[in-house]
Amino acid sequence: MTVEPQSQKSESRIPLWVAWAGMLLALVLAVIIMLTILQPLTNLIFPADPEIPLPNNIELVEEVENPPTSTGEWLYRSQMDACRVVQFYLENGGSCNISTASCELNEDSDLVIQQNNLQLSSVGTCRGGSDAIANSYTWEVLISSQGGEYPTIFRIYLYTER
Repeated sequence: MTVEPQSQKSESRIPLWVAWAGMLLALVLAVIIMLTILQPLTNLIFPADPEIPLPNNIELVEEVENPPTSTGEWLYRSQMDACRVVQFYLENGGSCNISTASCELNEDSDLVIQQNNLQLSSVGTCRGGSDAIANSYTWEVLISSQGGEYPTIFRIYLYTER
């Protein structure tokens, strides 16, 4: 009887450092994917409250419960003149359409009231908002001038796009 020599098995092993490098690469990719998904997912599940800029020293007159055309609606009054309120919203990220009959720029590039009527008149409309993923919103402010102790009233509308 003849005995054949035992064939040598060639084992192909992956070096340990290659396996560790592959696992590390997979972990880094998983973290990158999670970071891209986590913020929109968090915004979708726990939406942040919209940040509507409000000037100082204002008084809430009315908050409309379940407004028919918007997500939220508030009426404020202020002792600031209406052009200063428009300027506040311009300085805080709003884009405004200003009634030229109501406000004009002075030499310091500040909006000042052009005429002070005792009757209610529209001074401007300002819009702004946020385009955050899964939590975007828009706000609109209608600013009016009137006479009396509180010469300015403005109504804020909030529109959410969820």
